[in-house]
Amino acid sequence: VQVDWDIEGKYCIAEFRGTVPDIPELSLEDVPAGTLFELEAWFDLAANWKMTVVDVPYKVLPQAVKSGFTASNYGAWRVEDADVIQRNGEDNVYVIEVEQGNTERYLYFNTKGELTQEKNTNNDYREFL
Repeated sequence: VQVDWDIEGKYCIAEFRGTVPDIPELSLEDVPAGTLFELEAWFDLAANWKMTVVDVPYKVLPQAVKSGFTASNYGAWRVEDADVIQRNGEDNVYVIEVEQGNTERYLYFNTKGELTQEKNTNNDYREFL
């Protein structure tokens, strides 16, 4: 596995392609075995793991999240990307990037499929550290 390391402020970020970490609520049955996803693992400078961001296809998101998105004011917007944010001892956060024309939004959903936050820009999810 090739890992690209970057230091941003007080965090080290490992970027690599790998299999999805254990996220039981994802619907991976239609994903071929061995499929590699883009991951970012964030560590503090003492090498303590803080979070992992996994870039996943929209179709594998939990049904509650997809239903929450469809029922939101953005349900008709085009899905650009989806990420799962994993943190130790915390529920996962699901981020769906959508666009309509020249307008982009980042929609944050909890595990129940509730839209908890929307943003115009993405700041690498530092607020979850």
